Amino acid sequence: MKFVSLPFLIGAILLFTFNQATAQQWLYHKDFPVNLAPVDIDSNEDGTLFMLTQDNRLFYKLTNGNWTELLEGSESGGTGFSPISPLCISVNKASNLLVVGDAFSGGIFTTSNFGLNWNQMFLTTHPNTGFHETIVELTPLYNSSLFFGAALSSTLANQVIRYSNSGANGVMLNYTDQFDPDKFATELFLTSNGILLIGTENSGIITSADNGQTFEQSNQNEHLIYRFTEDQNGRVYALGYNIAQDNNFIIYSDDYQNWFAFNTPDADERYTTIYSHWADETLWLGSETGVYQTPTSSMDWDEMNLNNQNVWAIEMISDNNGEMYCFSINHIAQSLTEDEPTTWMPRIDGLSGTATQVEFGDNDRIFAAHNYFSNNVSVANSASENWMNTLLDGETFGVRDLYVMPGGKVFANTAFALQKSLDHGQTFTDITPPSLAGYIDKFYVGQAGALLMTNSEQPNTIHWSQDDGNTWELLISFPSSSPFFVEPVASMSQDSNGVIYVTMTTFEIEDGNTVHYTTDFGQTWESKTYINLEISGLGARLITKDEHTYVEMYDGIYHFDFGADENNFEEINLPAVFTNEQMPMTSFAINNVGHLYIFGYHLYASENNGATWANLGKPTGVTTASIDKIAFDSANNTYIVASETTLPEQRGIYKVVNSLSTAQNYTNSDLQIFPNPASDFIQIRSAQPINAIHVYALTGKLVKTLTGAGISNISTDDLSSGVYLFSVELLDGQTIQKKVVVR
Repeated sequence: MKFVSLPFLIGAILLFTFNQATAQQWLYHKDFPVNLAPVDIDSNEDGTLFMLTQDNRLFYKLTNGNWTELLEGSESGGTGFSPISPLCISVNKASNLLVVGDAFSGGIFTTSNFGLNWNQMFLTTHPNTGFHETIVELTPLYNSSLFFGAALSSTLANQVIRYSNSGANGVMLNYTDQFDPDKFATELFLTSNGILLIGTENSGIITSADNGQTFEQSNQNEHLIYRFTEDQNGRVYALGYNIAQDNNFIIYSDDYQNWFAFNTPDADERYTTIYSHWADETLWLGSETGVYQTPTSSMDWDEMNLNNQNVWAIEMISDNNGEMYCFSINHIAQSLTEDEPTTWMPRIDGLSGTATQVEFGDNDRIFAAHNYFSNNVSVANSASENWMNTLLDGETFGVRDLYVMPGGKVFANTAFALQKSLDHGQTFTDITPPSLAGYIDKFYVGQAGALLMTNSEQPNTIHWSQDDGNTWELLISFPSSSPFFVEPVASMSQDSNGVIYVTMTTFEIEDGNTVHYTTDFGQTWESKTYINLEISGLGARLITKDEHTYVEMYDGIYHFDFGADENNFEEINLPAVFTNEQMPMTSFAINNVGHLYIFGYHLYASENNGATWANLGKPTGVTTASIDKIAFDSANNTYIVASETTLPEQRGIYKVVNSLSTAQNYTNSDLQIFPNPASDFIQIRSAQPINAIHVYALTGKLVKTLTGAGISNISTDDLSSGVYLFSVELLDGQTIQKKVVVR
């Protein structure tokens, strides 16, 4: 067989040793769950699918292939570019030319080689901000010589851009005489015969038959239009929403000017997408709860959920194999095949998800969620087992807060709903207060069991529950020091003794930073203020562990003692790299025995309340100063959640392992792995007892973990040919690594 070269071996195996008092070693512990939320899907004539997700990642899938993340030039040897924030995508039907509408740098980005090289095109630059026009919608690309994009511009006009020459040339077009928010473009569509259709916010459909030279209002002149599709005969269907009647509708047209009603399966459904399958001559409709199909020759809808429930479809599309794909929030990507026409099959091979929150539950179950891009709570019983996703009901705003408590209780906040699980995250029930106004602004689960919540309409008011969310009541509404602004709650916490703490975001300098607290469950309140004019007005973050509460402020971390008469705030000594402002402090956490952890460019730990700090370093593959989360298991092992890494495959959860002193160190000579290369079995011989063996691919991805009986005689049946890193964890905590070739 032919083996690839190993130029990035050190980075790929994701091991980092920091030599200080004791060396530290980082191990890749587990990948992220596949909990993506699709946003926009397109395909070309070859059947290659392209997908944009809510966390601004781009993937492609060749027919009969797995999903692969598009490369970014700056990280893959390509031309490089400023970070992009995709809002929409469109692919040329006859090629791999992908066009991405961008919100961060503005304009459009294009690539023809799956992201190895990118080009940026834009027309205008804002004189004050330096930003280019933001492209929020793109038409289908039947060819690269003509397509359109909807632009948010600095000028007060509703505009689209006509692109030619693969996007290298563009002309700004005003489709109305002046700016009109009702005519803001919510969807663009280019028919197969070149007619431009503009779906608007509340003015129906505007058309152009001459490549944007002139525009005409159709007879559909009201309501929100947000989806178009065209059938094999040239008929166009549109999906809209009637604000006054609060319902969806479908309309169709053969001449693009005169639109007629098309029946829906259920007038009360919330429809999300519509798609015409040319080969089967069928029309597909997706909603928040279901999928439907009808022949284009009739109006007879059939329910097509089949083996799915609560689909929440985002896009539907077909490929060249005749497979019908449904992209949804909960199932991500599924398809119906000719062999399995009544069963939606998962199509997520190759996808890697994201996580910003990780918690350990009973028996060290791993829980993961993402703050903004997925309503899934993912659970794995161990590092070696697969993730299981549970979709939380409601709109997709991500899991803003995730709390895992002893006994199987899990609480999750999705901004518009609070959810509770009593079975380790397998099922959830809604515990949202029935009188909730707006959305949930802040949510906290205290160490003594109190649930604390603020909402967007009353950001200075805390409601609470003492019975796991079954009933809610008012705890306190704080007055504002400013007569012009309502000052919101900045942070809430509760210690193990039941004391509740609150900080506010104040607007009056003289108020300084104040911690409010109650020892009698809100009957009476007291407060103590730490005055620092340089940071007054900034809401402090509270971190509570057992009976200890810390206040994280702009200039440092303080231990708060509400019982002291003076010196209520004891400043925690920080490492010099923080106090000299050489590194940002992005995370502060406390483990189960009171040790402090802070993260900037490296992770630091203190076992003596900040008197001294040890630098734990960070994994080589982690490229950012911002670690999403620090977590601890029942044995107080330390983990970090890393989303910004050198390679996409390196994203995941990392564990730090303390190695022993040199006198106690074991070497590779104490461990034998044979035969090497191996074909059928691998034998392990060690001078010291083995606790576990972790097998990594050269990308750094954990392939398998072995424990228990039979650990010395390993089958290679489930390992494809290639080079692997065997990381052998000894019983005393040390780890020895060896490369093994499998044929």
